[in-house]
Formats: sequence, C-alpha cells, structure tokens
Amino acid sequence: MTLSFTIPDCFVNSRHLFYSLIGSDGYYICANNYFLETFGFTEQVLVTSKAIESIHPDDWDACIKATEWCIQNPEKPVT
Repeated sequence: MTLSFTIPDCFVNSRHLFYSLIGSDGYYICANNYFLETFGFTEQVLVTSKAIESIHPDDWDACIKATEWCIQNPEKPVT
C-alpha cells in the first residue's frame, strides 16, 4: 500500500509518544515502533486488526463517541 502522507519524525522515532493511524474502515494503517513494541503488535498483524479490538470494552462507547465527534468536527480537538 502506498500512503500519501508523511509521519513526522517526532512520532516515528519517539520512545515516549504512541502514534497510530486508523483508516475510516476502523483498521490500523500504521503505527510507530514504540506503539508496536508496547502493545505487542507486528506490522503484519497490526494492519489486519481493528483498532476497537485493542481498546478495553468498557471504553468502547467513549472511543466511538470521540471518533464520531472528530469526523463531524475535524478542525477541533477532542475535549
């Protein structure tokens, strides 16, 4: 898959910040090594995983609401 964006180096090389990109279909597109190592993913497994599956079920509703809000308000941060 060819991606038409560049992940800033501050995220790619970070050992303090998690970075993951999730497609509109809910599947992971990519993540930085810190994310992969911390959560035990390989790149191959990551891209076949839905992001919601890596979130605790008690937090699903809040995450779904935040995602919907972001889609409706792309210029605003989640509060």
